[in-house]
Amino acid sequence: MIYKVNSKHDVIRVLQTYNAIYGLDNFLPDEIAKEFEYGSNGTDYLIVIEFPGLSCFDATWIPYQSIVKGTTIYTPENYPVAFSKILRPNKRGGDAIDDTVNMLVAHSRKKEERQKDNHGYDAVLKEMKDTYERKNSDYGNSFEKTLNEFGLTPGIAQIYHKFERVKQLVKSPDAKVNESMRDSLLDMCNYIAMTVAWMDKEGKENG
Repeated sequence: MIYKVNSKHDVIRVLQTYNAIYGLDNFLPDEIAKEFEYGSNGTDYLIVIEFPGLSCFDATWIPYQSIVKGTTIYTPENYPVAFSKILRPNKRGGDAIDDTVNMLVAHSRKKEERQKDNHGYDAVLKEMKDTYERKNSDYGNSFEKTLNEFGLTPGIAQIYHKFERVKQLVKSPDAKVNESMRDSLLDMCNYIAMTVAWMDKEGKENG
């Protein structure tokens, strides 16, 4: 969903609501609010993408020009309407703990394998492909489904979001973010590749 925000309070209100519904306690509301404070000209548009099957969500800024015509934009006055439509996450009980442990173990093994392998362009491409296949399996191909529903908007938004995180780390290497610059760059490459693949599938050259 896309939200029009006029202040840091609006940003925090929206994202803390998602945190509450998803049972999370992450720093995303504060991080995005700081981005608004440092880069806003007074009014901005926030897109929130939900992954209810994983009990998580992500958010980033989107230029007004990139919003597909006819898309509903929620203003502070009708935020409650949007909040009532937030997808409730699946509750998986103990299985969620097992899944988390398995994910961490797999990530650790892949990191060890990467350190043993020769570094280079092919190794990076292989890592990108492995990451894409793992996340696509976990998310149930939600990225493509989102593009099918909203067009290029969420794809460009995710690429822009990763780019902004890279910029933040370039300017402030010690900034407290939840992923490294390397991870952000690899994620951005994968989002670009997935977006281009979707465009090719739809027969689009320029969106």
